[in-house]
Amino acid sequence: MVLLCYHSAMTEGKQAFHFDPGNQRQIAAIYRSTSAEERSMQTLPHRGRPRLSESDHQHNLNVRRLFNNIIPGLPIDADPPELHREPDVIESAVAAVMKSLRIDTHEWIDDLRTAWSELLPDEIASRTRPIKLENHVLFVGVGSSIAMFELRRTRLKEIEEAVQRFAPEKKIRHVKLMTDYTKL
Repeated sequence: MVLLCYHSAMTEGKQAFHFDPGNQRQIAAIYRSTSAEERSMQTLPHRGRPRLSESDHQHNLNVRRLFNNIIPGLPIDADPPELHREPDVIESAVAAVMKSLRIDTHEWIDDLRTAWSELLPDEIASRTRPIKLENHVLFVGVGSSIAMFELRRTRLKEIEEAVQRFAPEKKIRHVKLMTDYTKL
């Protein structure tokens, strides 16, 4: 039972390799008939990755095409167009990493930062800036610990009311002040 859960967690969201069995003879011929220079440019299976993807096989076909067209005695182009790969889409990988680190991007934080000086009096807005929202708690950076202590004692309620007026749909429960020396 545990092994099945582990296996499904490890394979969830991963694309299956699409391998055409009819193409297998051609791929085997490529790997058998390569020179050392050609093998150094190919993507080869190894212990950590025993099966190659279809894009790896396509890359190896392109290496074969490059080596079939070179003129003996001339140097090989350092960046031949045959070896250019299409860029991989990393949007889903970035989203998965951000989700695992519990980093939420909120577009309205940028809107809040631009409207910050209009929402609050100048004496508060010049010493603070919104940083992030996490679990309905807005973190606001303050330039020094002395200013943070003063704002927490006297003006925190005013900051909370201004933020709740700006974004009532966000249901912000609390504003937490923290020192943020680098950003102010």
